Amino acid sequence: MRQIIRQLSGDLDPEDDQTLIPEVAIRGQGIIYCFLPDNRTMVRINRGIKAYIVDDAASSAERVLIYTWTGQLVEIDADELIHTGFD
Repeated sequence: MRQIIRQLSGDLDPEDDQTLIPEVAIRGQGIIYCFLPDNRTMVRINRGIKAYIVDDAASSAERVLIYTWTGQLVEIDADELIHTGFD
């Protein structure tokens, strides 16, 4: 999480040999409801928003934990994501 926040804020140290975390986008248009694990509720997320993968194996093989640009940490199906690289 620290690496993602530093990357978003532009506060990366050029002397550190840290690899950048690639972006992903949520596939489609409209809204999607995702699981918010910290308080065990569902939250509404706009499709098309960018995010970063925090954990590839959040709760099961088909779900991943992502950190969205709106500051939410949610679980989502892996097939709902498009890997966009470093836009």
